[in-house]
Amino acid sequence: DLNLLNSLGVCYGRLENTTEALEVFEKVIRLAPENMMAHYNLGYTHPQAGRLVAAEAVLSRAAELAQDNFETLFHLGKTALELGHLDRALTALKKAASLDNARPLVHRLLGEALMLAGDHQSALAAFKKAVKAFPNDAYVLSALGMLFMDQANDLPVARSLFQKSVEIDPTNSLYRQRLGRLLFTLGEGEEAEHNLKLAVEYGGRSPEMYYQLGCLAEDSGRKEEARGHFPGS
Repeated sequence: DLNLLNSLGVCYGRLENTTEALEVFEKVIRLAPENMMAHYNLGYTHPQAGRLVAAEAVLSRAAELAQDNFETLFHLGKTALELGHLDRALTALKKAASLDNARPLVHRLLGEALMLAGDHQSALAAFKKAVKAFPNDAYVLSALGMLFMDQANDLPVARSLFQKSVEIDPTNSLYRQRLGRLLFTLGEGEEAEHNLKLAVEYGGRSPEMYYQLGCLAEDSGRKEEARGHFPGS
């Protein structure tokens, strides 16, 4: 019974018996090559074994068999994005986001893919939808802040978003760096330096960050410290 076999495979997967789960789903596909659920389950399970390329191929087949299935399109887009296959990720995620039963999480991934593709206006719209559903998602808040700063030139909104992101995830070096960069632009040297130094402490290594720290130290008369920050010094 194909339904029972699929359910058995799901049970194996939830028990983290990945090998057994893969074997069961592959058996279903041998018995019924057009069984979409088996292809989806197989594609969902492959990443647990580190097989992203195999997962993408199987999920692509599942998407062909059920072209309006949100979960299949969502996981295909997610897997393709992790592999750096941007065109495939965008196609799948845009279609998933257009479905009536779309889950809000798709807008987070779609916004990320659109940013990577350089479509900043569409990314802004996607992240706005994501932040409505996940108002405490630090990644979404910080990414949206970048778009408001660099694309919409709305610095007060960008500042608010950056500050909230670091309140939620205070040890994230990227979020600290983005807030520090904005404060540097606004001429708020003390707060900018505080956040940029925390970004370094938490693992940040951006040349731009060191340049800004060097400028702030130099402006404060700390010449020796400034030389330590500037690249090539």
